[in-house]
Amino acid sequence: MAPKFEVDPMCEAAAQSWVMGATVGVSVDAQSHIWIIHRPNALEDTEVHAAKNPPWAKCCTPAPPVLEFDQAGNLVGHWGGPGAGYDWPERNHGITVDYKGNVWIGGADQLTPPHDDMLLKFTHEGKFLMQIGKPLQSKGSDDTQNLRLPAKTFIDPKRMKSTWPMLRQPSRDCVRRGYRQVQTALGAYGHKPDDTIVPYKPSDPPPQQFSQPGCTA
Repeated sequence: MAPKFEVDPMCEAAAQSWVMGATVGVSVDAQSHIWIIHRPNALEDTEVHAAKNPPWAKCCTPAPPVLEFDQAGNLVGHWGGPGAGYDWPERNHGITVDYKGNVWIGGADQLTPPHDDMLLKFTHEGKFLMQIGKPLQSKGSDDTQNLRLPAKTFIDPKRMKSTWPMLRQPSRDCVRRGYRQVQTALGAYGHKPDDTIVPYKPSDPPPQQFSQPGCTA
C-alpha cells in the first residue's frame, strides 16, 4: 500500500502561530535537512486573522515562504519573500538546495501574460546571490536572456565545478561559472522549439513539439 500521512497540528511552524499555504516545493540538503517552499498568498482571510490590521484574532499569520526543518521536524531556518535587488515570483514554484548549500527558487504564475520569467539564487541563510531572467520579459523558448515559468531547477555539480565549458542540456536554463547565463533549448525530437499551440486531435500525426514540459532531469 502507499504510505499514509497525517497533518501534525503541533508542528514547530504552527507553534509560532504560523500557517502555511500551498506547499509547492521540497528539497533535501547535504545535512538531510528538509526545505520547503509554500505560497503565503494562497491563504484565505479566514486563515490569517492575526495578519489583519487591526488583528481579527491572536492566530494566525502566514509563515515565511522558505522553511528549513531538521530530521526531527524542528524548524531551524526561515526566510523569503520580496526584497531589495531581486524580483520575487508572483507564484513561487519549486526549491532546490545545490551541492554548495545554495538555494534556487523558481516561479510559475498563471497571469496573462505570465509574470515569472526568472530564477533566483540565495545562500543557505537567505542572502540574495543571483537572478537569471526578468519578469514579464520572456520572448519564448528561444529567448537567451529570460526563462519562462521555471518550475524546478536541477544542478549538475561536475559541470558547475568546471572552469569555462558551457553547459548543454535539454532545459530552459543553464549556468556556467562566472555567473554568466547561457541557454540551450530543446524541442521534441531534437527540433528547435516552437511555441505555437496546436490543438490535440487523435487523428493527427504525433506533435513535433512538447506542450508545457513541467520538469526535466
